[in-house]
Amino acid sequence: MLRFLGLPLIFISIIFMQPEIRLLETGKPVERELAGGESHQYRLNASQGQFIHVTIDQRGVDLTSTLAGPDGKTIFELDLTGKGSRESLVWIADQAGEYRLSITTSEKNAPRGAYSITLTALRVPNEQDRARFLAQNEYIAAADLAEAKEKESKQKAVEGFQKAAEIWSGLNESGMAAMTLMLAGDVGNGLRNYDQSIDLYTRALSLYKSSGDRTGESDALRAAGQSYSSSGRKEKAVTYLEQALSIRRALDDREGQGDVLNDLGVIYFELGDKRRARSIYEQALDLRKDQRGRVTTMANLGRVYRDLGESRKAIKIQQDVLSLRRALKDRAGEARALTDLGNAYADTGDVQKALDSLSRALTIQKAPSTYAISGRLYYLIGAHDEALKNLDEAMRLARSAGNRTAELDALNTASLVYWSIPDYKRAIEMLDTALPIARQLKARSFEAALMNNYGRVYSSMGDQRKALEYYSLALPILAEVSNKAGQAAALNNSGFAWESLGDKTKGLDFHRRALKLSEAIHDQRREARTHFGIARIESGNNRLKDARREVEKSINIVESFRSKLLSPDLRADYRASVQQYFDLYIDILMRMGKRQPRSGLIAEALRAGERARARSMVELLTEASADIRQGVDTTLVERESDLQDRVNNRLLEQLQTAGDKDKAAQFAALSKEIEQLTADLREVKTEIRRKSPRYAALMQPQTISVVEMQRSLLDAGSMLLEYWLGEERSYLWVVTKSSLRSYTLPARGKIEPLARRFYEQATARNQSKPNESNQKKQDRITNADNDAAQAAAELSHILLDPIGKGLGSKRLIVIADGALQYIPFAALPEPGSSGKPLIVRHETVNLPSASTLSILRREMSRRPQASKTVAVLADPVFEADDERVKQVPGKPDTKDKKDAEKQASGNDPSRVLLVKSFKDTNAAQSEFRIPRLPNTRREAEAILALTSADARRTDFDFSASRAAAMSDELGRYRIIHIASHGFLNSINPELSGLVLSMVDEKGAPQNGFLLASEIYNLKLPATDLVVLSACQTGLGKEVRGEGLIGLTRGFMYAGSPREVVSMWNVSDRATADLMGVFYHRMLKEGLSPAAALRAAQIELIQMKQWKAPYYWAAFTLQGEWK
Repeated sequence: MLRFLGLPLIFISIIFMQPEIRLLETGKPVERELAGGESHQYRLNASQGQFIHVTIDQRGVDLTSTLAGPDGKTIFELDLTGKGSRESLVWIADQAGEYRLSITTSEKNAPRGAYSITLTALRVPNEQDRARFLAQNEYIAAADLAEAKEKESKQKAVEGFQKAAEIWSGLNESGMAAMTLMLAGDVGNGLRNYDQSIDLYTRALSLYKSSGDRTGESDALRAAGQSYSSSGRKEKAVTYLEQALSIRRALDDREGQGDVLNDLGVIYFELGDKRRARSIYEQALDLRKDQRGRVTTMANLGRVYRDLGESRKAIKIQQDVLSLRRALKDRAGEARALTDLGNAYADTGDVQKALDSLSRALTIQKAPSTYAISGRLYYLIGAHDEALKNLDEAMRLARSAGNRTAELDALNTASLVYWSIPDYKRAIEMLDTALPIARQLKARSFEAALMNNYGRVYSSMGDQRKALEYYSLALPILAEVSNKAGQAAALNNSGFAWESLGDKTKGLDFHRRALKLSEAIHDQRREARTHFGIARIESGNNRLKDARREVEKSINIVESFRSKLLSPDLRADYRASVQQYFDLYIDILMRMGKRQPRSGLIAEALRAGERARARSMVELLTEASADIRQGVDTTLVERESDLQDRVNNRLLEQLQTAGDKDKAAQFAALSKEIEQLTADLREVKTEIRRKSPRYAALMQPQTISVVEMQRSLLDAGSMLLEYWLGEERSYLWVVTKSSLRSYTLPARGKIEPLARRFYEQATARNQSKPNESNQKKQDRITNADNDAAQAAAELSHILLDPIGKGLGSKRLIVIADGALQYIPFAALPEPGSSGKPLIVRHETVNLPSASTLSILRREMSRRPQASKTVAVLADPVFEADDERVKQVPGKPDTKDKKDAEKQASGNDPSRVLLVKSFKDTNAAQSEFRIPRLPNTRREAEAILALTSADARRTDFDFSASRAAAMSDELGRYRIIHIASHGFLNSINPELSGLVLSMVDEKGAPQNGFLLASEIYNLKLPATDLVVLSACQTGLGKEVRGEGLIGLTRGFMYAGSPREVVSMWNVSDRATADLMGVFYHRMLKEGLSPAAALRAAQIELIQMKQWKAPYYWAAFTLQGEWK
């Protein structure tokens, strides 16, 4: 009983919850108000075939109407006109019954506004009614076509709207006809058919004029003005917009005035008249009260502030814009606001905040302008590969969307990247493509920027007169459009050109004018370059005190700029891009020190060299010793780990689809996902560094002084040789426990070719020539050995003769620069020794910098002792047809074996990755195969024989795997020895690594490529020495000022204070012999690694078959020598 009594109560409550549905009666208007999120429901009864006509007067709100038939199916959804106008809806009933009309606001968050709705007619249709019905149907069909993506559909929409307009015009409904022509023009604009759109707007304008609709007349003038602007006819656009503005003023329509003023501001901004644009935007902002319109003008005003050099104002206003866009839930607008904010941050030198903003923008919307700006930022910090990647994407998207301005921006920046690389031919190609676009768009600022960039390219090519011609073309345009940043750049560049022509007075004048402008707009990057230009001239004039003061200002600015970058890679790239500032600074200090020997300036120059050398590595080692994630929100740390796993997994998935045409779409989708995940991971890592309580203190590690080197690093038997290669002259500092001496050496341009010549000739055995006979090969190698010896002698004369007998028999700690990092100093002849190599009398050790050793020693003092002696990974299995696969019990049958071989040599992800690395190095000339290194087993067995079973770990064959190398257990061993192939990838250093077992016991593929990035993540808390008995493991990507970024610093970051690595590929037989002696001297005779390596190399020199430096000199000790 109670159950049944409850049912009517529920039924009654449901009735009361439903919205009121009002009956519409002919000729009886209903007055109501409606706000965003609300809806009003109406009903009307019609017989089959009756004509229904409803009018809605939208007084304070823009409405959308939805009509449903008696069967409940939607007939149409219309929003024909905007706020303040009348909607006219018609239908001929195709069935009898009750029709429902739903009224909602067109904007979700619209404020409350009034409207009136009237059932104007309900009757048997006459001829005019049928025509009106036909016009509306044409309109609805055209509106649907306009929403389609296909160009053909949109063009049909234009035609459909025109048909509807023609019918309405025949019915004397000029307002509806004009409105429909306006919509046709809007679709034409989207198709970039600007002339067609202007014609349609002009026809609408005529109809509005004939009907006396002044608001419509203004709308048509404004639309035509926008089309003229989009097609590059800016002056015509201004004429039309000023007419539209005049009408809005006559109507006292403040909101309408604000809309038109905003359009005018955009045109003057594009024409380069930034001050006029600012004034107009400020007027528009006072008039516009609608939130969306107001925030648009605020964003435009922020862009003007930025271009006028008022970056801090720009940041403030764009932050407000971002907040408003988020409040309006406008995601596309939010992306634009983040892009504008990134641009403004970049101008203040806060590149990290700029990159963060742009990264967030790209997660919302892949806009070409955002990619273009990101490309510009990466260019500014010297990350050229990343810059071109972003700029290429910007150009692709811009061309697809017909966004000529974004395309122009990307081309302009691309020209600068190619100029910096340098690739002057490509730079000119970019400029030649961009210039016609700039002139077509009448983008004066861009045109001037292109002239400036032409000048830079020709200046770098040595044609200073032609460069000055271009700068002189750029300067008046830049002054005309009030682009102070551009003027400063052109003046600064002119200063360098005049200096090159020998007119230092003019050069100084141009630099000082540039400096004044840069300071006025707080353009610190330009200030740094201008101070550098002044310093160069003052240095050339021998006014060294003035030169020092100027270049120190440059360095202080770039150091501040660099400190804001949280990514180690970006810091290294940026540091390389401003290396010339440090070159000049050191040169000035050294010249001053030579004049004043007791001034301490020589020591200060050496400290400046340390400050400039391997900075990112010093910071990474400092970071490695402190858990920067401690104190950071665990959610952020977990997200980092999750994103890293997802990146790795997606990368492996993608590599499995590579080259498969049937999976091209999957490959592309994974590419996009990986790009997004990588951007997210980069942002999370940056956020961790930003929020780490420890990180800020870590990023300013102290540079070691000469006194500290002598007190804490060097002993009486050691001598430190630190080289600095300069543009005009180079320097050598020689530091012992009790002395500091310095020497002036020839310019980089003389030393580096000799170093490259030695390396090329010393490694001639690794080169193969097609169809070369054994005799010809032997003759070639003999000639190469002789030439290598000659190059070594010439290098020794330049690099070591200045020290002469001062070398004694001391241990030599070499801190090399540039191409000298590829040279094993042990192979250079001792001065005055009749060709005996340095190794005969000296241990030789390599360091990235003295500051690096200081940090390594500090960390070693805190380390636990290793509980075991040596772990060896050797003789891995690379191919499925290796004989060891056949020897495994339970091996697959022949068919399965062939399938396994095919799989192991095909789409295994790590193999695909390895092939890519191999091909990037130009090492592969044909089918990719990894040869077995049988002598590494003999090498490893000899090492293991020197230790007890309980103190060693052995990983041979399939056990010599990536999993074994990444095992935490390895960190318990004092020595880790890896005997296998190593690959250097100087194009993509992240693809450098060590090759371990690529197949399992059954011949199935497995990931055997230990990447450089994975080496950084190893945990080696007690390891004293890592020996990489593999090819080229001592090399890496050369980054100016940073040195070689490769596997060595990866193992140092992981915890090992020293490594023995090779500078080139060496015969595995010679390597086995060398390693046997090295380990015997170290483990049985107790020699230090440096002394043991020297002993092994001397022993090989005495063996006839191994006496050439190729066989013994490749191996070097890097890091701590004690």
